[in-house]
Amino acid sequence: YREQWQQIQPTLDGHALRALGIPRGPIYRVLLGTLRAALRDGEITTRADEIAFVLRLAGEIAAQSAADNSKA
Repeated sequence: YREQWQQIQPTLDGHALRALGIPRGPIYRVLLGTLRAALRDGEITTRADEIAFVLRLAGEIAAQSAADNSKA
């Protein structure tokens, strides 16, 4: 399992996330880790899928964060 996990590398990296307009920070680790898991599970097969996935996930995280902040 560990060897399989190490071989899974998204085409996106931190530079690509920044180019997509995602602000730098701890969210990168969450996005890239979740992306790797989706690649491993076969949910994503193309770079376009990767981009759509991280943009959707980043939006969901931002919305959750905004909702959490409005409760405080």
